[in-house]
Amino acid sequence: MEEYTEKQVLEQVEKDLSGGVFSPESIYMRKDLLTKDTGRSLEDITASCILAHSEILKDGSLLALPGTTTVKSKSASGGANRNVDQIIRQGYFYHKHVIGREITISFPEERKETFAFAAADDDGKMASLFYMMPAPGKEGMLAGILNVHAMLLAVRKKGVHELIPEIPSDAGISAVILLHAGAGDTSRECRMLAIKLGISILRLYHGIYAVPISSSLAIEGQYTKDGLLSMIEKDSNEPWSLF
Repeated sequence: MEEYTEKQVLEQVEKDLSGGVFSPESIYMRKDLLTKDTGRSLEDITASCILAHSEILKDGSLLALPGTTTVKSKSASGGANRNVDQIIRQGYFYHKHVIGREITISFPEERKETFAFAAADDDGKMASLFYMMPAPGKEGMLAGILNVHAMLLAVRKKGVHELIPEIPSDAGISAVILLHAGAGDTSRECRMLAIKLGISILRLYHGIYAVPISSSLAIEGQYTKDGLLSMIEKDSNEPWSLF
């Protein structure tokens, strides 16, 4: 496989950004590839470069959606994901009231992505859409963050109230990526980019407890450490429920 210097990666990313051909499938999204001169991952270098072009992020032109993209919502499918089922049953998550509806975005080339459920605060002024991300593979977190950003753009274009009537049309809307508790570390560059795009990244423990990846997104814990360990011990006879 061809090796790259950090300068070569930066030049290619900037060329693609300025030319409007930036793609989440590009080789510079790969977290498992390192530059031959500085040893930095291509993913981190790319995230830093995108952050430096904040004007592209503001209007969403980086991931402009084609006209063939469609967005639909329905009641969250029972049994599809135990974590989602448990969160919906408990009715309250990450300091918001859970709305048991999922939103599916159909992109071109038969690709579909889904926000597993939504949640809104007490007065309905702020809402969050939750995306269950599997442990990032070789493509890394950067591709996942940009993918969720594209999903959020599609929802905003459609109108969140049209998709989920329980959420007021004037409500602020953000996206939350939920990672499996055992997922690897997320780099500083990716965390900063997610914050810039209004996306939170959380680790999901026990299906009911979310821990912010970034200290800038810190929230008051819903459980004490001893309380959480007690629940895990109690449910240890059902290992699947631990995550």
